[in-house]
Amino acid sequence: MTSNANVSMAEMFGVGSVAAMTAVLFSNPSEVVKTRMQLQGELLAKTAPGQAAPPRLFSGALDCFAKTLRLEGVRGVQRGLTSALGYQVCLNGSRLGFYEPFRKAYNAALGKDASEVHALAALAAGASSGIVGAILGNPLFLVKARMQAYSPFIKIGKSSYHYSSTLDGLRSIVRTDGLRGLARGMDAAILRTAMGSSVQLPSYNYAKSYLVNLKPENTFSWNPLLVLAGRPDSFWTYLASSTFSGLCVCAPICGTTQIGSRGDQFSQRQMSGKRDAIGNP
Repeated sequence: MTSNANVSMAEMFGVGSVAAMTAVLFSNPSEVVKTRMQLQGELLAKTAPGQAAPPRLFSGALDCFAKTLRLEGVRGVQRGLTSALGYQVCLNGSRLGFYEPFRKAYNAALGKDASEVHALAALAAGASSGIVGAILGNPLFLVKARMQAYSPFIKIGKSSYHYSSTLDGLRSIVRTDGLRGLARGMDAAILRTAMGSSVQLPSYNYAKSYLVNLKPENTFSWNPLLVLAGRPDSFWTYLASSTFSGLCVCAPICGTTQIGSRGDQFSQRQMSGKRDAIGNP
């Protein structure tokens, strides 16, 4: 990520928020599917001796999407959308808004010029800004996960929460578990976001640098990416770099996302943290 001194922190926060909110309008159905697929293992947990395990609810992601759409309609596949939008403002607004201040601070600590993009400072800044976003957005992520897991037709996981709105969800959590309840899953969220942000930034920079510097003489002649060579400001260059970055992020955050989704389904009295979440199949 290159530095742009002409863009303020508030502008970066706003741009990051709008971009993330736009994306989540399309990605939220996949979040619903992901959450439900991760939680169906709760129903396959230990059963009494001699008792048959319950059948799987979903055979795969497409089956989960199809059943949700058939039983609950569009509202079902977009469940938790309001919470998801608010969460993206907190998370990605912070990641972009606070990235430059953190990067410049780390550059100064390393004795580097503020305009220089130093790899170690960039990694640390990405992780730090991601941690800030994870902390601010955790209450909304908690409500989002619970709303996405709820279905009036099928039981998904061992616990079920029916919130009429995001505000109702926040109030219910505080009423049941106190203010500490809003921090449920925060440790996994911090780990997930720090890992993801640290991988996302360098992988994006690598992909874009590769595309911009790609030349026919230093690759095979039929390389389809040659159409993007030397076009740093092309929409397709940004899209290809972002796609590569997103794929790289999936591996390190998959496990922590599953822990977070399962932990978010339980109240303070039901789960004691990451260890219990990991222990459930």
